[in-house]
Amino acid sequence: MIITKQNNIEIHSWFPTLIGVGFYKNHQQEAPAIIEYLEKIKNNNRKPNPTRSPSFNYLNTPKHKSLTNLNKWIQDQVDDYVLFHNFKKKKYKPIESWFHWYKENDYNPDHVHLGRTISIVYYLQGDMEDSRVIFKSPVPADMKNPYGVQSYAKKESDKNPYTHTDCYYKPVEGMLLIFRSYLQHRVEVKRKGLKDRIIISWDLD
Repeated sequence: MIITKQNNIEIHSWFPTLIGVGFYKNHQQEAPAIIEYLEKIKNNNRKPNPTRSPSFNYLNTPKHKSLTNLNKWIQDQVDDYVLFHNFKKKKYKPIESWFHWYKENDYNPDHVHLGRTISIVYYLQGDMEDSRVIFKSPVPADMKNPYGVQSYAKKESDKNPYTHTDCYYKPVEGMLLIFRSYLQHRVEVKRKGLKDRIIISWDLD
């Protein structure tokens, strides 16, 4: 529980949304070899698919030598995330892995990762000025709308860390995000004139 005070009343925060954030210190040294490997195996067809973004690629060989050190580091960070939650199960292992190679106008609509416990996103390449990943609060919509929110103009500036309806992260190379798989999220449309954005993702159970 987190306790804050507003004048004479205590505010107790019981149900936070926890997103783990880490930065891989060896990113600059190892990223070029990983990108070279993914370039070789990515799907260049990019035909429209009703269930998959054209940027999506399966990563069926996650144990490739270029990924060895990064995989170990990601697993260590996930272990710490699990430890913080005090889950009964102490070790969660990757069940699925894939990568997105975003080009201009690519995006990823609102979705969750059904049937999994933990998901991760690792930023292999990108620009901070490019599209963000946006996480939606798991708290149901407030039908009374006390903030006077319009569908076309959210007043997030009126809120505080305990009342935001969503949060976002800009793409930072070498950054890892760890989150519960039920957390709804999306990626904005990729902007023009910036380098391709490449991310690696896992689902763990």
